[in-house]
Amino acid sequence: MALPTTIHHLLVIVVLPLALIVTAGCSSTPTPGSGATPPFTRFRFDARQFVDPTLSTNPYHPLRPGMQWVRSGTTEVGHRKVPHSVTSTMTDVTRMIDGVPVIAMLDESTDSGEVSEVGFDYFALDKDGNVWIMGGYTEDFQAGEFTNAGDAWLGRASGGLPGVLVFMLLAGMWGLVFTGFPYAIALRTGNPAAVNSSFLLFFPFVFLTTAYLPKEALTGWLAAVATVNPVTYMLAAMRSLILVGWDTTAIGQALLAIFLMGAVSMPLAFAALRGRLKRG
Repeated sequence: MALPTTIHHLLVIVVLPLALIVTAGCSSTPTPGSGATPPFTRFRFDARQFVDPTLSTNPYHPLRPGMQWVRSGTTEVGHRKVPHSVTSTMTDVTRMIDGVPVIAMLDESTDSGEVSEVGFDYFALDKDGNVWIMGGYTEDFQAGEFTNAGDAWLGRASGGLPGVLVFMLLAGMWGLVFTGFPYAIALRTGNPAAVNSSFLLFFPFVFLTTAYLPKEALTGWLAAVATVNPVTYMLAAMRSLILVGWDTTAIGQALLAIFLMGAVSMPLAFAALRGRLKRG
């Protein structure tokens, strides 16, 4: 569930001193092992309550494209204290997440002038001026080289276990119908070399799709091929389960693509099997 957010340094400036004042003014000792959890407020998510984030009505977390914050200080790398800075830039990249318009903020952290972390955060704005974080993606770097994806999430957790099962089901069904082609070649020819060469069928199905570029970025014949390539619709459905949730249109198109592929590959495989059995 997405929750409202404020600027991190504002929390440090305001909340930390208040906490220190309260602690200093309290003469009693906390009960050991009490494990008391501070209260929190749960907000109901309603996509209809959100507005254009570029209106930027929150004075504590402006969302105007082009704005930039630079925070500088030091951090420890190993046992050394090194210069550290974080640059946050509001981009003009917008998209929809869970039916809510959001804007992307780019964060870049550097240690001694070298990039140590790069991340995107997606922010939304409700009618009351609250800023909500709707997704994020972070990459870690060391000595200028990518080392790890720290986190990646987008929108509410609405798919859950059923979404994982549907993801696995789509992948399994696609694998089943696609293997009809190499089975047909194997049963028809009985030639191991021909079967090994059948992997060449895999290349147009993968590379002439939206696997590496969004469909909007494809032009000419590549866009035309990607439009009729069933893998394009498989990728769209599987991505939607991870990034968006239940997109029934994308899932329906993927199931149709699987059915059409199976309608070609399975008859070929069974025809090759019947011919093999007749030849003994």
